[in-house]
Parts: sequence; structure tokens; C-alpha cells
Amino acid sequence: MTGRGQPPVRLLFLIGDTGGGHRSAAKAVTQALDHAYPGRFVPVICDPMCGPGAPRWTRWIAGLYGPIVRVAPWLWGAIWRAAISPRVLGWLRRTLMPPVYDGVARAIAAGRPAAIVNFHPLTADPAVRARDRGAPGLPVITVVTDLVTAHPAWWDAPADRLLVPSAAIASGCAQDGMPEGRYVQTGLPVTAGFCRTPASAPERHVLKRSLGLRGQFLVVVTGGGEGSGGLYRRTAAILRKVKDVDVAVICGRNQRLRRRLTRLAERADGRLTVLGFVDNMPDWLRCADIVMGKAGPGTIAEATCCAAPLVLTSWPGR
Repeated sequence: MTGRGQPPVRLLFLIGDTGGGHRSAAKAVTQALDHAYPGRFVPVICDPMCGPGAPRWTRWIAGLYGPIVRVAPWLWGAIWRAAISPRVLGWLRRTLMPPVYDGVARAIAAGRPAAIVNFHPLTADPAVRARDRGAPGLPVITVVTDLVTAHPAWWDAPADRLLVPSAAIASGCAQDGMPEGRYVQTGLPVTAGFCRTPASAPERHVLKRSLGLRGQFLVVVTGGGEGSGGLYRRTAAILRKVKDVDVAVICGRNQRLRRRLTRLAERADGRLTVLGFVDNMPDWLRCADIVMGKAGPGTIAEATCCAAPLVLTSWPGR
């Protein structure tokens, strides 16, 4: 608890709503801080790329992420690999990113945080530069949300500490010559709802019925915040080839997919449930007999915490 007369400590959490994993990780850290230190910290989540105050054209560019990963994932993969080059990454920062740098500087000046925490690779360098220019000594921490293969943009900026989710990322940091004290392996942040004791078979049956299902074998199909990964084709194949199973598809913000699947559900004899964004994802994963979808880091971590078997069908960029 804060002491009498002590104001809560302000923190600036920088994210980018390209997918849903960066915001989910920031929310998980917010929840953990509030649980461990009630009322002590006040994190402010800021998206300098497409949040309030961001220029229209940067919001437009960030908004291309969803259509690209849904329609042309190979193009996203090509952009990701090209930006590994320091020359290309530097060019992107000089030409497309100046409004993001300005937005981060404004957020620091307005909020006067005690620390900056990055949850997106494209906010790490803006945070460090804004700190160095306007708030010397302000701690900058980066929470890496890629599980195995991480883009160099996560750590080429000299943040004070990197929190990495896996031994694979920690090993990569060591191979790049990063001092041991600069990175710490912590795991990927997930909210407490995913971390309960795994549900027994009877508990899963009751939970399925509470979600409006018939209580049968349940396949939960998910494509992250953007609903990507060929979900319609895979869902239709399951319904066509496997009898006596229920299928629930979490479409995220992919409204076109949701409309197509809703039409399919009308012919599926009650076996198909179609949802957009949900606020009870732990319930769906805890009662799932199988979770199917792309290899998003958040989905993998959350399903693993719920002891749900995973079938990974694709990964971003493929």
C-alpha cells in the first residue's frame, strides 16, 4: 500500500495494437503489480503508433498489419526479415517512425513516469531516445513478447533491463554479447485467470455447458487479435471430417471472418460457435479439449497455463 500522503507511482507502458499480444502482456503486468503492491503503482498504457493523439497516417500504416497477416502473411514475413538489417531498420526509423518518437516524448512529458516499460519492439528505441533527451536517468525496461525468435529491434536500443520469456531468447541475448545483468528470463506475462489449477474432466463438462455448448469434445480455434491463420478453411474441414465435436472460433477483430463463419454456423447443426473478442478467454481455454491456431506467443503461453493441448497450424509470416 502507498504510505499516508504518498502519491502512487506512475509508470508508462508502451504498446502497439498490432495483434493482441502486446496489450495482453501489459495488462498482465498491470494486474500482477496491483496484486503484489495494491494501490502502489498506476500504469498508463500508451500506443504511440495508433492510439489517441497518433497521426492519421501512422494509424493507417499500423492498421495494415491485420489485413496483411490475414491475406498475405508471406508479405509480413518478408518485411519482418528485411527489417533485421540494421540499414533497413534505421531507414524505417528515420522515415516512418518520427511521429512515434514524438508521441513517446509527449507521453513522458505529460505523465512524468517513474519508469518506462516497452511491450513492442518498435517502441523500444523511441523510449530510450526520449529518455536520453528529456528525462536522463529514467529507467527503461523492455518486456520481450516473442517466445523463440525475436526481432533485433527488441534489444538494439540500450534499455536498462530486458525481461525475456524463454531460454531460447536468453541464449540469443548471450550470443549477441549482451551482459548477463541486462537480461532476465521471466516467462511471458499472462493474467491470473489463465493460471488456475487445470480443470478436471467433470469441471470442463460443466464449464462447456455454462458457455452454451453441448458438453461434447471441444475444439477452440483462435487466430490471435487479428483472427489470422486460415481459420475459415480449417474450421470447415473439422466440421466436415470430424463428427460429434463442438467447434468454437475466436475471431478477434476479423469481422469478415466472423460473418463468413456465422453463415457456416447456420448449416452446422449447433456444432459451431462464432465469437469476436471475448473477455472470458480463460474459460474457453480451460474447457477446450484441443486448441488450434497460429503460433502466437500469447496463445501458446495462455493455453499452456490452462493445460490445453495445442495444434499449431501456422506462425506469423508464413
